[in-house]
Amino acid sequence: MLISQVELPVSDAVQAARFYGDVLGLPTRTGDGVVEVEIGPSVLLLHPGPVAPGVYHCAITVPEDRFAEAKAWLQERVSMLERDGLNEFALGAPWNSQSLYFAGPDGILLELIARHDLAARSASGRFTSADLLRISEIGLAVPDVPTAVESLQNAFGLAVFGAAAAEFTPLGDPDGLLIVVQDGRPWFPTTTLTPSLGAIAVTIQLPNAGKSLALTANCQVKAA
Repeated sequence: MLISQVELPVSDAVQAARFYGDVLGLPTRTGDGVVEVEIGPSVLLLHPGPVAPGVYHCAITVPEDRFAEAKAWLQERVSMLERDGLNEFALGAPWNSQSLYFAGPDGILLELIARHDLAARSASGRFTSADLLRISEIGLAVPDVPTAVESLQNAFGLAVFGAAAAEFTPLGDPDGLLIVVQDGRPWFPTTTLTPSLGAIAVTIQLPNAGKSLALTANCQVKAA
C-alpha cells in the first residue's frame, strides 16, 4: 500500500515550508498559501488554517541498511525525542523496525523508520534528504477504533497489520500503514502528546485497485 498524499492544516505555512524545505531538505513548493512537500512518491500538502488540539503523526521510511546514517543526519538538524534515556527504538515482529522521533511544525510527531522487511537500498555517499523514501505511516485518531477499522476494511479491504486492539490498530503493510488510534491515547514515545481529531485527508494506492482511494477525517472514505 502506498500513501500517496496526506493533507493537513498548518498554523504558519511559511514556517512549515522552511522546516520541511530548509531543515529537512525536502523538495518544497508553495502556491496560494499551500505548501507541497515531496517525499519520494508521497506528497504532504499543508493548508493554512486552524489547527485542532492534539498532534498529528507521520512516519517516513528510510533505507533499512542506513539507519545509523539517518540518525547522524537527523541529529545535525533537530532535537530527537527520548524516552527512558533512549532516542532510538527497535520493535520486533511484525514491525521489525527501528525508529527515530522528532517534532515538526505545530508539534506534529514525525518519525524516521527503517523497516527490515523491506529490501535494503544500498547507496554510496553521505545520507541526504533523497534517502527519505516515502510516507510510511499516518496516524488517524478516532472516537471508536473498532468501528473505524471495520469501516476502512469494508471500504478498502485493508488487512490488520499484526494484531487489532481496542485503542490501536494498524492497517496495511510495511510499505504503508494507517495507524488507527483512540482519541486521547498518547503517541509513543511520549506520555503526554495525544492525537489530533482535526481535519486530515489521506489518499492511498492499493495493489490491483486500479485507482486511488481517499479517506478524510473520522475515517469517511471515498474513491479518488
